[in-house]
Amino acid sequence: PLDEALQHLESDREKGLSKSVVERRRLVNGANEIGEKPKRTLTEEVQKQFENFLVRLQLFAGLIFIVLGFHVKDEHQRAFFHTGALAIFWVLLVNTVVAYWQAQNIEAAVRELKKLEARTALVIRDSRWQKIQAHELVPGDV
Repeated sequence: PLDEALQHLESDREKGLSKSVVERRRLVNGANEIGEKPKRTLTEEVQKQFENFLVRLQLFAGLIFIVLGFHVKDEHQRAFFHTGALAIFWVLLVNTVVAYWQAQNIEAAVRELKKLEARTALVIRDSRWQKIQAHELVPGDV
């Protein structure tokens, strides 16, 4: 398993990686960091929710219920359509609030993970042990 991983990553248990391989892999893979996305506002989260086809379909169904409610003569049918529209819009509102809440929790968890990440690492490069910044790690480092 370890030897297979080293072979797959074209690395060596005793020599580690060469400086040129490290530089090439850093260019290909980027820094070893947890990316940070800009925080989304509630307005942006609502817009994101309405990009989903099923959410748009529900919104359309709610609008149809409202229109039908205004065009029926029977008071019970009108109440049925308006209640249905209200239920659909309530579900959409709850879904948006829950999605925003989850996004905020995920962002908080990522911030906490960043606090726990190691700042340095001990690796073998060019056949010798080196202490490097953790963000300088590349695939295949031993």
